[in-house]
Amino acid sequence: MVEWRSPKPQAAGSSPAAPALLKNVVRRSLSDTATTDFFNKQQGRTTFNDIEREMEKITLYLKESYHELVQNVSWPTTAQLQESTIVVIVTALILASIIFVMDGLCGVVFKSIYGVF
Repeated sequence: MVEWRSPKPQAAGSSPAAPALLKNVVRRSLSDTATTDFFNKQQGRTTFNDIEREMEKITLYLKESYHELVQNVSWPTTAQLQESTIVVIVTALILASIIFVMDGLCGVVFKSIYGVF
């Protein structure tokens, strides 16, 4: 019977003839972090690499947002801002007046209906 051995000497513990030793476990390189991340995700754990990736995404988002606000957004002039504000205030006053008149009319109508009974 032929015994199978791993082509990687650092991958000890793959056969009963070479059990895993603590020094081999400690000597794992950073290339094993992908495997570790996979098993940690399977168990629902958050790893340092996950946090680092999320922080990079947040940092990139903030940098791009700042760049867009400074370079790409066309801000209104003071005159345009004042004109828009006046339009909004006048529209709000007109709608408030319409609602006030409708409320008064409904009040008169309901008083006349309920006043009969």
